[in-house]
Amino acid sequence: MLGKIIGALVGEKIAKEHGGDGVKGALTGAVAAALAKRLSLPALLALGGFAAYRKYKGDKAATA
Repeated sequence: MLGKIIGALVGEKIAKEHGGDGVKGALTGAVAAALAKRLSLPALLALGGFAAYRKYKGDKAATA
């Protein structure tokens, strides 16, 4: 259930950023839910850390 919630949040964020009819967000959310279900906790933490690093690095470069 937690994976579906995370997938929905990810899908909503992607759909808002890229506009359109939400198909890309729905597919991304489904993939995120599948990954959350199948990956181990350390792998999920590593992916989350990498995503946060990329987000931080991108925000820092945009403001510089």
